[in-house]
Amino acid sequence: MSKYFLACFIATPSSAVPGSDSTAGPASIWYGTSCTDDDDEEHLRQLATLLIEAGDKLSFDDLGKSLPFTWLEKEYYDTIDCLGDSRSEPYHALWTFDINKAVLQHATRECRRNVSFAALRRQSIKLSKMRLLNVLEPRFLPIGPEFRSDKGFWQPPLEADIHMRALVCSPLRDFHHQWRHILRDDYNKLTLRHLARAVIRISTLEFEVRENTGGHGRRGMHVSYLDQPSWEPFDADVVQIGLVRLVLCTDLSKGLFIVKEDFATLQTTPKGLSGTNPLRNQTLYIVLSVRHVMLCKAAQGAAFEYSDPAALFNGDDEAALPSDIAIDYLIWATTSTRLPKCVRVQRLPIEIQDQVLKHTSIGSVEAARIGCLLGIGSPFTWRDGPLKVTLEKQYYIRPSRMPVESEIWFGEYKSGIVYLAR
Repeated sequence: MSKYFLACFIATPSSAVPGSDSTAGPASIWYGTSCTDDDDEEHLRQLATLLIEAGDKLSFDDLGKSLPFTWLEKEYYDTIDCLGDSRSEPYHALWTFDINKAVLQHATRECRRNVSFAALRRQSIKLSKMRLLNVLEPRFLPIGPEFRSDKGFWQPPLEADIHMRALVCSPLRDFHHQWRHILRDDYNKLTLRHLARAVIRISTLEFEVRENTGGHGRRGMHVSYLDQPSWEPFDADVVQIGLVRLVLCTDLSKGLFIVKEDFATLQTTPKGLSGTNPLRNQTLYIVLSVRHVMLCKAAQGAAFEYSDPAALFNGDDEAALPSDIAIDYLIWATTSTRLPKCVRVQRLPIEIQDQVLKHTSIGSVEAARIGCLLGIGSPFTWRDGPLKVTLEKQYYIRPSRMPVESEIWFGEYKSGIVYLAR
């Protein structure tokens, strides 16, 4: 019976042999697939033979292209937990060729094992003799608080706009679901910047809703187990968002250290605090590790205060993430990005405002976004007339007169979040 395999090939652009400086450049990563009648032991024997024949020629162009896999055209910037959910069910195992560590890894949904290239060259190795690493299920990273305060936490005066909350909750939670294969595992700084950019885009309504009334020319999932974020990432670890400073970090303790450094720098710059906050002597920070989010208040002559960390994303579909408090943190802290607009329709009764919004777009999602930006209309109920608006996970054949699809885009790139009224 045929089996489907996945393969991952990891190297650095500057290194073609093990032992070279792996810090010389970002990892170059390729993914491939294969279908074979061979079992895992025979697959291992074939791969070991090809590795021995390659000698020191371990670049992707030499070893990689000789391996029995069909490689995807694009190059990846981070590894992916391919076997983590139902989207990859057809695939039996994943072979990872880590050229930088000179290691071959075999992973299934039950466990993963590895063996060094040197051991494969010395003798014939069976799967049972490879070093057992750990089980793969479940492999979600902990979502528990990663930072504690001995002095108690700051309680921000949270007043999250009810219209924003009604609209933003679902896209944030659906983003968590669609990208769970990325969020459930560890990831590098570039991936962190991609994910953080998405969080802020959704929280500030900095996205476009493209309405599709036609058919589809493709099939499959809107986000597959081998997809990774392609939209523009943040280009720094400290970013200005309206009147707030955003700090990206892998853990919150490091994030607070960055906050203190950044605040000290602001005090010494010519425009300094006056260019950052109307209060001139106080700055609000969002500290974002993607797994958690917390707020920090920095003021001249006062101790730093920070909120209780709130759970945001960890890739576990059963964890009901992000938490309500995390959503409130994001909406409240980014209020300055949504400056009040004075439009005549605000003077009209809410019922008339709702009717006006219905004429701004075909679907109700974009109408709700416009309503939040203009400060008009009722809170979004995630309905389009009598129909409920829900997440679409895959492409479907669209018959005529089917309700509009509302696709959320980040610039010219799909977010993977698509809604349809049913």
